[in-house]
Amino acid sequence: MFYIHYDEDGNIQSAANTTDAELWIEIPEELYHDFSLSRKLFHDYKVVEDIQVKGKMYVTSITYNDLDGGNHNTGIIQCTRTTPLGGIQIVQNKQSWTVNSFIDNETRTELAYSQDYFKEYYIVDATNRFILFDKFTINLKDFIHSNSIKIQGCSANTYASVVTRSSHLLHTHKTGTVK
Repeated sequence: MFYIHYDEDGNIQSAANTTDAELWIEIPEELYHDFSLSRKLFHDYKVVEDIQVKGKMYVTSITYNDLDGGNHNTGIIQCTRTTPLGGIQIVQNKQSWTVNSFIDNETRTELAYSQDYFKEYYIVDATNRFILFDKFTINLKDFIHSNSIKIQGCSANTYASVVTRSSHLLHTHKTGTVK
């Protein structure tokens, strides 16, 4: 068993295989080795409480890192009718866009305790992605506190696709009633 010792502000004090500190949480062996071998530095991480489940604690980076990519590569967001698990759904309606959050608790918590994280979405012609109609930006740090937001206009009434940069969050585009 391996543990992180931390203070009342969530600052990490040490990584050890004992619980001889006032505040501690259990961590995986791999994370213990990352800290003990200095692959990860204490001052770059904090211990934070889950924003929805009281008492559940995480070790999280103080800077949100979305560099992994994985679930969405830079380019057009796939148009589908399914709901993404652990991601973001962008619904195109007649006069607006609705952005729904299906982000998991651990990622929400990471975003809540990190710096602002802005994600840009580009509305492009569905037949030629090089024709830009409009764009909107969402601060994911603020967005995680609501289940959805509505964005008026932004060429919602056109036959369009949505483009964004790569992300480890799954993104889907769903069309509603567009004419």
